[in-house]
Amino acid sequence: MSECFLSGPLDASLAELRSLSIIRLSINNLSAPVPEFLANYSKLTSLQLSSCQLNGIFPQTVFQIPTLEILDLSYNELLQGSFPEFHQNLSLMTLLLSSTNFSGTLPQSIGNLEKLSRIEVVGNNFTGTIPSSLANLTQLFYLDLSSNKFEGRIPSFRKSKNLNYADLSRNQLTGEIPSGHWEGLLNLTYVGLRDNAFNGSIPSSLLAIPSMQRIQLSNNRFGGQIPEFPNVSSSLLDTLDFSSNKLEGPIPSSVFDLANLNFLDLSSNKLNGTVGLHLVQKLRNLTTLGLSYNNLTVIASGKNSNVSSLPQIKKLKLASCNLSVFPYLRNQSKLFHLDLSDNQITGPVPGWISELSLLHLIGTIPSCLIEGVKTLRVLNLRRNNFDGSIPDKFPRSCGLKTLDLSGNNLQGKVPKSLENCTTLEVLDLGNNQINDSFPCLLESISSFRVLVLRYNMFSGLIGCPGINGTWPRLQIVDIAFNHF
Repeated sequence: MSECFLSGPLDASLAELRSLSIIRLSINNLSAPVPEFLANYSKLTSLQLSSCQLNGIFPQTVFQIPTLEILDLSYNELLQGSFPEFHQNLSLMTLLLSSTNFSGTLPQSIGNLEKLSRIEVVGNNFTGTIPSSLANLTQLFYLDLSSNKFEGRIPSFRKSKNLNYADLSRNQLTGEIPSGHWEGLLNLTYVGLRDNAFNGSIPSSLLAIPSMQRIQLSNNRFGGQIPEFPNVSSSLLDTLDFSSNKLEGPIPSSVFDLANLNFLDLSSNKLNGTVGLHLVQKLRNLTTLGLSYNNLTVIASGKNSNVSSLPQIKKLKLASCNLSVFPYLRNQSKLFHLDLSDNQITGPVPGWISELSLLHLIGTIPSCLIEGVKTLRVLNLRRNNFDGSIPDKFPRSCGLKTLDLSGNNLQGKVPKSLENCTTLEVLDLGNNQINDSFPCLLESISSFRVLVLRYNMFSGLIGCPGINGTWPRLQIVDIAFNHF
C-alpha cells in the first residue's frame, strides 16, 4: 500500500496477521514509532517503510527476524536506532537506512550476514571504525556508508567480487589504502572516498579496473605522483576528481588518452610541469577541466592555434596556472564557468569574451543594489549563484518594472518592501529555494502581468483570501513544483 495517503500509526490489530511475509507501506504519513509486534512475524521477508515520517526508536528485534531479506527504513529523519549483534543464519540481503537518525557503530558481527548484497546508511550518525569483517561479505554489490562519522582505516574489498558501487565519502577515515584492497574487482564502476583524511599514494589498482567509470578522491591528503593509467584505449572512465590533495609531479600523459573522460579536476595539489591546452582536444566528451592552484604552467595560444578545436567545455578552471595569454575560447558556446584568476595575462581583454554566456556572480545580493532601484526599470540577475535572502531594501520610490532573480540559490522570504515597487509588471523568482507563503504583499500592484514562482519551497494556500486587490493585467502565472 505504498503511496496510498495513509496516516496515523499502524493499528494494533495487525499483530494478528502473523503469516504476513511482505509489508510495503513506503511514502505514507504514518508519523509514529515502528511497533514492536513486527518482530513476531516469523515469515516476514520484506519490510519497506521508507518516507513514512516514522519517529521513536526502531526495535532491534526486527533485525533478528530469521526470514527477513529486505529492510528499507530510508528517509525517516526522526527515526532513531542502532544495530544489534547479528547472529549467523540471518537472511538479510538489502539494508537501507539512508537519511534516518541511526547512531552507534557497525558491529563486527555484520560479517555474519553472508547474504548481504546492498547496504546504504547515508547521512546518519554512525561512529567508530568500519569493521574488518565487512571484507567477508562476498555477495556485496552496493555499499554506501557516506556522510557519517566513521574513522580509522578501511577494510579490504577484494573478496567482494560482485562489488559495483562503493561510497565512503564525507567521513573521518584515515590512513593509507593498500593497492591490494581493490584488486580483482572486475565489476566495480564507482569509488567515492572524498572528504576524508586518507594519505599515502593513490592505489594503482583502482586505475586498472576495466569497468571503472567514476573515481572521486577529492579533499584528502593523498600524496606522491598520479600513477599512469593502463589500458587507456578501452577505459570507461568518465569522472576523475583528485582535487584538493597533496599530489606531486607531472600529470601522466595517459590522462589525456582517456577518451570517455567527462570530468577532470586536478586542482589544488602540488603538480608541476608544463601542460599544453591543446592536449585536451583528444578528450571529446570533456565538459569540466580543473587545473587551478598547482605549480603547473599551462600553455595556451591565440586564435590561430589548434586550441580552437577544444571540446565544448562547461567549466574551465585555470587559476594560478602561469598563463600569459587568454586561451582562445570564442567557440565555447556552452561555457558558463571560467576562472583565469591569479595568472600573468597582460594586455586588453579580447572582445569575444563578452559573447560568452558566463556566470562569475556568487554570495549575497548587495543591499546597495536594491536600495538604488529608484530610477532602474529592469534588474536581471538570473542564472547566477547568489544565495541568502533577497534584501528587504526596496525604496518607496521604486521604479522597477521587471525583477528577475530566477535560477539562483536564494532562500528566506519575499521581502515586504517589494510592495513599494508599484509599477512592477514582471516578477520571476523561479528555481530558487525561497520558503514563504503566496506573495499577497503584492496585491496592491495593479500593473502585474507575469508572476513566476516555480521550483521553490512556497507553501500554504494559493491566493489571498480576504483581500480585495486584483491583478487585472495578469497574463502568466507559473507556480509549479512548490508545496502549495
